[in-house]
Order: sequence, then C-alpha cells, then structure tokens
Amino acid sequence: MLVNCENCGEEIKKRPSKIKTLKNIYCSKKCKIEIRHGCKKNSRFFEKIDTEEKAYWLGFICADGWMAKSEPSFGIGLGVRDKNHLSKIADLFDVKISEDEKRVQIQVYNPITYEHLLDKDVVPLKSYIDCFKVFDYIPEYLMNHFIRGWFDGDGSISLMKKNASEFSIVGTLGNIEKIQNLILENVEILNKTKILPCKNIFALKWGGSSQLMDLREWLYKDATVFLERKKDKFDKVHIKNIKGTSKYRGVHKQKTDDKWVAQISVSGKIHRLGAFFEENEAALAYNKSLIKFNKSLNYKNIIKE
Repeated sequence: MLVNCENCGEEIKKRPSKIKTLKNIYCSKKCKIEIRHGCKKNSRFFEKIDTEEKAYWLGFICADGWMAKSEPSFGIGLGVRDKNHLSKIADLFDVKISEDEKRVQIQVYNPITYEHLLDKDVVPLKSYIDCFKVFDYIPEYLMNHFIRGWFDGDGSISLMKKNASEFSIVGTLGNIEKIQNLILENVEILNKTKILPCKNIFALKWGGSSQLMDLREWLYKDATVFLERKKDKFDKVHIKNIKGTSKYRGVHKQKTDDKWVAQISVSGKIHRLGAFFEENEAALAYNKSLIKFNKSLNYKNIIKE
C-alpha cells in the first residue's frame, strides 16, 4: 500500500498492518527529525552576535548545550524546575519542550543555525575541547552577557554561614582560563585565584562578599535575560554588616589603625595605592589609578575631587 511521508510528501510503501499501528509515517530519519524538531524561525540567530540575547544563549549553549554528530541539530536539557527558563529559547526557535518527571529538553533541527554554531567553534563533544574561537565573536560590550549565559549553564553561587559566599564556574581548562582573564579585566577588585580540577573539567571559584558584589554588578549590568533562581541567590550576597568595608570600590579599612586603604587589581596583580585617614581620599586615589592603568571610570563610586 502506498502512503505519503508526512514531511516531504514522498510516496512510500507500507504494509496495511503497519499503517494501523503507526501514528506518524516518514520516508527517512531526516524527515522524522525535521517534522518533530524542525525550525525555520530565527535560522540566522547566531550568524552575528550583536545583541544581549544572542550573546547570552551562545554562552549558555557553550556551557550546557549539546551539538549532534549525525544531524544538523543542537539541544539543551535542564531540570524540571528550570522549564520556564528553557521556554525562552524554545520560543525563539518555535520548538516544543519535551519533558519527563526530572528533565525538560529542546532539540532544534536547523542546518543554517547548526552551521553558524559550528563556525563559532561550538562543536560536538565540546565538553572535552577548548572552544577558543567563540570568544572572538563576542563584542566587548556583550562579554558580560556571554559569561552570564555560561554561568547560568554551568556555574553556581553558594550562600554559606556568617555572610560567606562562593561563586563557581566550570569548563575545560583553556576556556576557564580565558573566562578568568576576561573577568579580571572587567572586575577590578577580584584577585586571581587557582583553577581547580573537578572530575574531567576545571572549576574557577571566587569567595568573599565584597568581591562577589562587584562581580554581580558586572555580570548583570543591563541584563534582561538570566536564570532567575541563580540571580536571586546572587542578590542575597551583601556586605552591609561586614566590618571594614567601604561604599567605594577598591577601598577597605585596616583593622590596625582604622585607616582607609586603596588598592587595585591589574592582570591579577594587586597594587597598593596607600592608606588614608579619610574614606574619600582613598576613593580618589583609586580613581586616579584607573586613569593610570587605562581602566574605565564608568563606576557608581566615582566621586569628584
């Protein structure tokens, strides 16, 4: 008996008994994938990374997505609690979310989108390969969104006792070293920390409420897309009741003599700028050092002399 493929319309032979038991009839695996996961909406979404949304989802896929080897498709799988977040990218490509009791998943079948991801070094088995090339496609003004996407895909923020907090992000050694350098270039107060092995990958960690406050400020600057539960945790990091902290960036109080110390981190190295009786004087010293080291003055704590 001749029947038509539900995707391409090609005639195929099927036994009558088989037709009764099949809900969907396809002439090939390719047609089956196209009809179930096919995507024509936003095919060129990743062709050029020029918006927050593109940078964010590219970072998320780099961290927690997968690229198929045998067909032009990519996918993302998350826990059920993050279904609402997954629906954001599902809507972008107009694909359905499949789910069970524990997991939700999307698969986007689109040769054009797939090729654009491959061109940016997002490849099958990327969990074991350094994707250096992808960083070259992210404009500097969108880098925080890209790394926030990576963090939401494969990072964590832990809130511990006595106001202690810890930020962590994981990946291959080369990628994590690249992310570390990019964060250090943009978040002045952070110190260079060791990258630790974690099973088959590597983890970059920072602790301390003061450092994490500055990191949060940069990661979520102008952000409109993010994983809500991780941002909620980040928002609970505070330094209000920590002795010796300052309202100005790069400034803290010494315990020994109550003077205010200014210091700046450049390429992971701490430069001490002096100790001052007045908090404002330390902040001004920090501001001048930003000019000396060609750093941006676009911070909330900038004050006038």
